[in-house]
Amino acid sequence: MPNPLQKMTNRRGQHVMEYSIVLIITMVAMMIALPHVMRGWNANMKGWEDSAIDSLEDPLLEAPVVTSLPGCACNWSMPLGCGNGSCSRQQMASQCICNPPGCGSTNLTLNCTEGTYQCPCDSTCCEPWQPTGLCGAAANPPCLTGEMRKTRLCGCNPTPQSQCLPDPACTFACQGINGNPPGIDQPLNSQECPNYESCLSQNRRNVLVDACSGGCDHCEYICTAPFFANNNQCTTCPIGKVFQGVCTTGQCQYTTACSGGTCQTVGAPPPLPPPTCGTNGLPCCTGNVCNAGLLCSNGTCIPCGNPSEACCTGSVCFSSTCINGTCVCGDPGQSCCAGGVCNSGLSCNSSYLCSCGDIDEDCCSGGTCNGALQCNGVGKCCPITYTGYCSISRNCCEVDLDCPPSESCVYIPLP
Repeated sequence: MPNPLQKMTNRRGQHVMEYSIVLIITMVAMMIALPHVMRGWNANMKGWEDSAIDSLEDPLLEAPVVTSLPGCACNWSMPLGCGNGSCSRQQMASQCICNPPGCGSTNLTLNCTEGTYQCPCDSTCCEPWQPTGLCGAAANPPCLTGEMRKTRLCGCNPTPQSQCLPDPACTFACQGINGNPPGIDQPLNSQECPNYESCLSQNRRNVLVDACSGGCDHCEYICTAPFFANNNQCTTCPIGKVFQGVCTTGQCQYTTACSGGTCQTVGAPPPLPPPTCGTNGLPCCTGNVCNAGLLCSNGTCIPCGNPSEACCTGSVCFSSTCINGTCVCGDPGQSCCAGGVCNSGLSCNSSYLCSCGDIDEDCCSGGTCNGALQCNGVGKCCPITYTGYCSISRNCCEVDLDCPPSESCVYIPLP
């Protein structure tokens, strides 16, 4: 009888051998496949590494620029004005505008490139007027008094436009013979020539002439009869002599006749008759005319023009101001009196007017000054920080450098 245990034992051995063979085959397969698996894994790792490096180092490729969109329209705008954008002052600017915006920045097939300017020359586009420095009659062509000829370029025309325009640099005046304001140096017994101070092309000195030159652009005085010009003064000849201006200007001679440019004596002159009009205290001459420095008042010539006298014709005063027909000086707002003198408590300022209360001027009544100024210890208006006065001029000072070189700053503590 067969032994069942023996049969079971043989089957178990067979199973062990089958599992061993399977295990061996599996291990051989794994050993054969392992290099391929490792190479595949390393290849994947290399691919991931290369992708990471490329993403950091490789340049990006730009997509093609879309230059225009369907329906893009670009046209030049209406004129924007002279000198706008990249245009010069002589060019009219227009800008390329596209619809919709941004569709035609580089499209060369459209009318224009978006955002660019076109700058054609335009006759209405001009540079600012440039002064020539030529005023009034000195300009070419001449201008009116107070105007300067100025030029400018317009469009692409190389020939400049020219026009006379008012300019403060062309406001000129007659100046005194010695550089003083007009009137101060007007010689006694003289009068202004016609067109005095008219259409001046520059500031001019007053001159005393034998005969008025006529026209304009001059500042001339002429002596009234019987006076004549001699060394910037109007003088008369001694008794028994007459002025001969035809042959030898500026000389007093006995009655002479001019022959070939030479004055020849023809006999003693008769005594000159005394004046009957025109001088101080006498009746006015025909047309209510008096000699220079006199005014025709109620038919009689009286002195005028000086302080406390009546104003001369045309409200003219000498070293004074005409107020209500009388020449006055020395009070606030009036001309300084002769020698730059003002009434008590006033100073003669740079405009030759009497005033008080401003810096370096006399303190007003009651010791008051204008603004934040205060009266120092010698009657001058000074800033609060200026606590002294110059030893001679009494002007305000804080240190010696504030005074003229010959003066020093005297310190006075302010209250």
